[in-house]
Amino acid sequence: QLGDRVAAIFERNAGHYAMRLCVGTVNASTNRITWGSNANNWSTDGDGIGGSIIGDVVWDAGNSRVVCVGTVYGSNTFGSSAWTGIAAVGSLSGSGTSAEATFGSMVAIQGNSKYTRNPKLYYDSANGKVVVTYTDNSYTADQNVIAGQVGTVSGTSISFGSVTRTTIHSNDDGDAVYNPDTGLGNTSWREASTNYWWVM
Repeated sequence: QLGDRVAAIFERNAGHYAMRLCVGTVNASTNRITWGSNANNWSTDGDGIGGSIIGDVVWDAGNSRVVCVGTVYGSNTFGSSAWTGIAAVGSLSGSGTSAEATFGSMVAIQGNSKYTRNPKLYYDSANGKVVVTYTDNSYTADQNVIAGQVGTVSGTSISFGSVTRTTIHSNDDGDAVYNPDTGLGNTSWREASTNYWWVM
């Protein structure tokens, strides 16, 4: 959320899959949201994407940008044989029915054709960074482990640091939040073998 504006992401299938974002303006007096008339693509319609799964969206307050993550399959850009995690950065403008977002190019989180499932985001306000966590199925030594990377936003682009992996195996359920009181991020996941919930 940014002031009186909120954002929602969803999947669209019109010949090709694409992930989109709508910007809404909150009216505190009526407790209603007025959505922008334009639903802005943040993954490309014409990229040949055969499937997509929505991930998460977060506001980077330090850079005044919205960051989206998701997973695509069959992409001409990111590889046709893997569910690849992608991210995109957008700037917001307007309000009410004129509210919209303008996005830069999609970026692979781990790299092309890297199985990166269920990405979740939080913004680390103490360090001015975006953190993404996900289930990593590309690590052949120990598949389906929870992993994470730190993202740095510049303009409408984002770059990710190296992968940090845990030893916890996930079945894709989970979330990630930032606690400003402690300055720490918290990630929760349901372990595949036991169905126990873990919080890190």
